[in-house]
Amino acid sequence: MARTTKELCEHLNTRFKELQNIRHSWEPGWRDIARYQIPQRGDFLRTPGQSDRGTKKNQAIIDMVAHFALRVLRAGLMGGLTPRTQPWFRLTVPDERVANSAAVKVWLDHVAERMLMVFGQTNLYQTLHLLYGEVGGFGTACALMQSDFADVCRFYPQTIGTYWLANDYRGVTDTFIRRFAMPARSVIREYGEDRVSADVRQKKGKAGADSNVMLVHCIEPSDEYEEGAFGAKGKKYRSVTWEEGKDDKLLRTSGYDRWPVLAPRWEVLADDPYGTGCGHAADSDVKSLQVLGKRQHNAVDKHVNPPMAFPAELRSQPSGTTPGFINYFSGDLSQKVGRPLYQSHPSVIGPLKELIGDERDIVNRCYFADLFLMISQMEGVQPRNQLEILARKEEKLMLLGPVLESLHGELLKPLIDWGFEEMMRHRLFDPPPRELEGWPLEVELISMLAQAQNAARVQSIERSVGFVGSLVGAFPQAGDKLDVYDAIDKHADAIGTPAGVIRPTDKAQEIAAQRAQQAAAAQAIQTGTALAQGAKTLSEAQVGDRNGLEALTGTPPMAEAA
Repeated sequence: MARTTKELCEHLNTRFKELQNIRHSWEPGWRDIARYQIPQRGDFLRTPGQSDRGTKKNQAIIDMVAHFALRVLRAGLMGGLTPRTQPWFRLTVPDERVANSAAVKVWLDHVAERMLMVFGQTNLYQTLHLLYGEVGGFGTACALMQSDFADVCRFYPQTIGTYWLANDYRGVTDTFIRRFAMPARSVIREYGEDRVSADVRQKKGKAGADSNVMLVHCIEPSDEYEEGAFGAKGKKYRSVTWEEGKDDKLLRTSGYDRWPVLAPRWEVLADDPYGTGCGHAADSDVKSLQVLGKRQHNAVDKHVNPPMAFPAELRSQPSGTTPGFINYFSGDLSQKVGRPLYQSHPSVIGPLKELIGDERDIVNRCYFADLFLMISQMEGVQPRNQLEILARKEEKLMLLGPVLESLHGELLKPLIDWGFEEMMRHRLFDPPPRELEGWPLEVELISMLAQAQNAARVQSIERSVGFVGSLVGAFPQAGDKLDVYDAIDKHADAIGTPAGVIRPTDKAQEIAAQRAQQAAAAQAIQTGTALAQGAKTLSEAQVGDRNGLEALTGTPPMAEAA
């Protein structure tokens, strides 16, 4: 049964309050991370008309190591997972026989190339750069995906504190509520003058037209969904926008066929809608660094400019310590010169520096900066050999493995699926081959980090092929055990080789068969030539009254036969 506007407003406001209560316990941790680590991000319950967005937000930070470590993490994930300058994913199907078909491989490669081209024309890579920073620091990131007439698709990143999330029974995000500001004149233009409240309508063309109005946007599973219905009822997800505090009117009611929100989480406990990230792990050490940094500055300041002690009678006397300043004293000068109240020793700063260095090292490890800067920060003689570098890299990538799986499942795969369906809807691909009918597509990452994780698989293939090759010289039958075509296919898949570089197995077998036929024909010609030459030689040799050929075959001499 369809809800009335009043019932829908009551339902949405009730859900909004419930999600606010659920998120309340997460906010103190986010505020601390935003204050001491990521001051540029985070926005908590901004009021309408607020105009302090440009004020300084890093005044609580003395030591910026967390900010730099997050910058390294963000750049490392961007370049390692989704580099703009090279392919970072490919499409395949779960059935190996279908996936190895030449027509399927070519079509899937064409689709991936077209998707990468479209992604490069949108704001996707700017959005991903922001998402990696949010998910790494706050543990949760969020972006809204929308269809766009000019760019096919458009992405709208959110910052922590401006949205609320909820999960379904499987622990997958299925509810998204955001709170955002929009100038009054833009609200009227976007939603229509007849839909906005009287307070907003009266600002049209007058003072206050550029003042912000707080809006609320909710996307949730629709309980009125009817398959094949027109309008919002035919959408699996309901999308509703309204003015905050105006419970009697909705600005827009629409829907989505597919879930349009990216909500990756760094690490999740149980069925929490929000995750914990590197910022949570580094929080106590970052706060300690601020205290230690302040103490270090105080120690240096007390040593360079220590507190002074002066005789009381000099209280009203002018004095100064700047170069060239002349101080006048009467009487015994030794009794009237100011002296340091105490004198600190520079050695006391050393232990502070060591403690600060230890804390910075912990923060860098929390943000995996030591992994992404492994080469430049490697101890010992530079450069190391390639084998040692690969061994260290694989060891450290084991720590990042679970995080990469989470980003693949909650960020990159939903992104690619949504982009594929959006481009299919716009008919930007050639028709798929018949072999793909009924098969779901799967996403495989082929970025640098994904290939680094596959390095063990690649090395096992290379070692096996090398081992068999070393045996063939002494035991030729060992080569019969190796399926060369399958080894080449699996090696190419592991390192992300384009489909056009490696021929399909059936095509390679046809070429091998043709080569064998040509070799057999050449061998037959060579054998026939040798036989003819041998027969000629025998016919010219005399054995008694017969030639060699007659003697060999038992044929009587030609004269006798005649």
